[in-house]
Amino acid sequence: MKLVAVSNGSIITETLTNKIINGNCISINCSNCVIWGNCNFIDGESNKINGNSNTIKGYYNTIEGNSNFIHDDNNNVNGNSNSIKGVDNKINGDSNEINGNYNKIIGHLNKINGLYNYIRGDYNMVHGYSNRCHGKNNTIDGSGNISTGYEDNNESVDNDLTLKLDDIKLIENNKKSFIFDVTEIDLKRDEEEKESEKACIICQERKPIILVKPCSHLKLCAHCAKDLREKSKDVENIKCPFCMNKITKMHGVY
Repeated sequence: MKLVAVSNGSIITETLTNKIINGNCISINCSNCVIWGNCNFIDGESNKINGNSNTIKGYYNTIEGNSNFIHDDNNNVNGNSNSIKGVDNKINGDSNEINGNYNKIIGHLNKINGLYNYIRGDYNMVHGYSNRCHGKNNTIDGSGNISTGYEDNNESVDNDLTLKLDDIKLIENNKKSFIFDVTEIDLKRDEEEKESEKACIICQERKPIILVKPCSHLKLCAHCAKDLREKSKDVENIKCPFCMNKITKMHGVY
């Protein structure tokens, strides 16, 4: 990578690629760059940003710093007091505000609005559904959430995710890469397996009988697998709620 000298307060109109940029209060569009500085506006993809109070728009960025605003998906964020909007981000830090889905959050004093998030830490406020929360003194509001901590406050968990079998379209001819092969037999088996020790990771009620690929986790009942698929905006990027890896296929296991 080549070092690019940038004056503080500059506006870079051209797109920079594979450069090392050092400066403050700059506006820049770049990809595959390393950016050092504070109070910058960065728009691009696959960048590594080190600094504070930056605004980052783009994908696959690695951000290390505090008080940054991150808008978009698939970013890796390490720091505190960041505001993150997007999907499938990994956040390590405290006092972050996260609005989005499929995020993995490790830290404390975070505020999370979204669904299918994995939260580990204390004193978090969680709004949404199908979230997993590990820690203590967390506030949970939504449906289908799982709390495995202690001293949880104001817990309002609605695990009634049952569906009417008559209203379910069981097998669809889907041209996309996601294969959904959950049959009526699988759904009926849910009702027979409610008392099983090994419960579905989402509803914590029925037996998990749906295997997901390629991670091979057996953590979902047929009803929650159907619910997970139908509520996802992007069927080709559904994540396993246990490991957060992309799912390419679901099928019943006997």
